[in-house]
Amino acid sequence: MVKQTLGEDKQYLNALHEGAEHIAKNHLSLTGSNDIADTTGLGVYAIKAHYIFYLPISNEQIIIVALIRQIRDIPTILKTNQHHIRREVKAIFKLLNADPAGE
Repeated sequence: MVKQTLGEDKQYLNALHEGAEHIAKNHLSLTGSNDIADTTGLGVYAIKAHYIFYLPISNEQIIIVALIRQIRDIPTILKTNQHHIRREVKAIFKLLNADPAGE
């Protein structure tokens, strides 16, 4: 395992934050399909050693559903947690008074 300094950790977190903001502002123009998320209906965006899985809710807003290291067994993690993810996303939409994809 590689040890990081506090400064490196902050830089990494900043990169994740900036990536999430980039997704929110540009999700309509982010192209391509990723085999990892095809069966979930989620968008996926790689940032450094992680994938951000997200669901757009408006022109410049997303729900970050998961942040998973790229070396993990992502299809299994998503499949195992699909019911939990759906339940949580529905709860978030309810809080936002939004309707997730017509459900």
